[in-house]
Amino acid sequence: MNPIEAAFVNAFVWKNKRERALFELDSAAKRWRFLNRICHDYVGVFDERFMQPFPDLGHNPEGVVGHLRQLGAGKTCQVISSNDDVDGKHVALEEAVAATLGFGFPSVLICAPESLAFFEAEQVQGPPPRFLLLKK
Repeated sequence: MNPIEAAFVNAFVWKNKRERALFELDSAAKRWRFLNRICHDYVGVFDERFMQPFPDLGHNPEGVVGHLRQLGAGKTCQVISSNDDVDGKHVALEEAVAATLGFGFPSVLICAPESLAFFEAEQVQGPPPRFLLLKK
């Protein structure tokens, strides 16, 4: 199990959903199930006490990166994404945002495993819902 993803799950996923999330994320064959779950029921997966709407910056990768950096994001992040090009990888924050912003399907950019992540939900109509997962 990727330790960054495990720490993220333990910090932000509802306690009764953690074991399943860890199991799915740890399996290449089942990883899509976690992504499908956050595609259709992210409020049932992520603890809403730590979810904040992300400021509406439109499709502005530089603005998203800048805002995350103001909150303490570093140069890299771990990615959980429907975009196979970056899913499961630890990449530069700019690369992750460029690859996932507006992709249309869910992505999580884990900036600090136990305290900061960016989540973009599935785009159904209009701009996709975007959230900070934040513990202070």
